[in-house]
Amino acid sequence: MLRRLPVIPTVLVLLAVGLMIRLGVWQLDRMHQKDALLARYAAAPALSADVPFPRSEAEAESVFYRHSRLDCRAVTGTTMKAGQNLRGESGQAHYATCALAGGGTAEVVAAGSLAGGLSAPLTKPLPAVPVAQRLAQSPGPLRVGIISGHRGNDSGSVCADGLTEAQVVEDIATRVVATLQERSIRTDLLDEFDPRLQGYTATALVSIHADSCDYVNELATGYKVAGSGYTDSTQL
Repeated sequence: MLRRLPVIPTVLVLLAVGLMIRLGVWQLDRMHQKDALLARYAAAPALSADVPFPRSEAEAESVFYRHSRLDCRAVTGTTMKAGQNLRGESGQAHYATCALAGGGTAEVVAAGSLAGGLSAPLTKPLPAVPVAQRLAQSPGPLRVGIISGHRGNDSGSVCADGLTEAQVVEDIATRVVATLQERSIRTDLLDEFDPRLQGYTATALVSIHADSCDYVNELATGYKVAGSGYTDSTQL
């Protein structure tokens, strides 16, 4: 007794086989087209005469890989396109839309890193325009330097119980640095004469001191600010 073939799986297999055959025929056809293009490319350098600039896609296809010239009477517009050249390098090219003699337009590469150089670059003179307004530059990333007074140099003032100004200041400076770093601000903890201070650049540089352990009065508290001789610190 013969077993019946499943209808749906059999149809799917036949369709897949037909599709594979069609793809094979298409690939063979593409191979012949590519061989013809490669042959035209190889023969083009031996053809020294320039061809008329094509005015349509059909004309362009018939003169692939040939030299051509055009008379650009006026530049009617420009566009910029990004992409990659034959070496895989990224860049951009400026395209100029030219009004041709006898009517019609053509889009040609005017300049750009994708153009690879031009024998006759297109130029379009522009009148000088005065700058009416300059926008302020975006501020750079914040960086703060905190100098722990007397650290790495001397003790500073010494209290009656032996506590030193350097110890008090270091505790304060360490807390300040930790607080700023928690706010994603780049902060450096520096010694009194830290070698990193040579040529140091930051948004703000603060040196913390306590000066004395002696009680003077209720008003003798707070902080002091010393201006920099290299920058304008009046706003501080």
